[in-house]
Amino acid sequence: MSSPDAKRLAQTTVRRLDDGYWTAGYITPEDLKMAADCGFKSIVNILPKDDTDQHMSDAQAKELAETSGLEYRYMPLYGHQVNNQYIATAYGSMIKELPEPVLSYCRSGTRVTLLWAMIHAGKLDIDDMLDRALDNGYDIEVIKEDLERVSKKRK
Repeated sequence: MSSPDAKRLAQTTVRRLDDGYWTAGYITPEDLKMAADCGFKSIVNILPKDDTDQHMSDAQAKELAETSGLEYRYMPLYGHQVNNQYIATAYGSMIKELPEPVLSYCRSGTRVTLLWAMIHAGKLDIDDMLDRALDNGYDIEVIKEDLERVSKKRK
């Protein structure tokens, strides 16, 4: 990311968890338009339709993403759903199908960070994932036991 818009986007909402997966809290229509200029290939929105604080509807986000040449997916999830192994598996399958890098967003970025950790349980060291999340401003220690459980099942 090198353009002035990319720097602005990176300073406001976007956090890198790995080379292919970035997270964000609410993004604006302007942020979504800038995402393509910043090199993102895909956008994933997990905000439920009844999240009244969101800056744009799913339909508007989809239209803006597609107009900008980005793949777009919508999978509305509430906070209590993200540590569910089946939901995380479905989310992970969707993410694998998308061209990288992927920018996934929710209200604060925490839910999409939790999902990233659930996807990688058993593949990455749990403490390293927790540290990486914390380094990006997300304390996801609350799902450590879930990550350990999923990790054991996958090994």
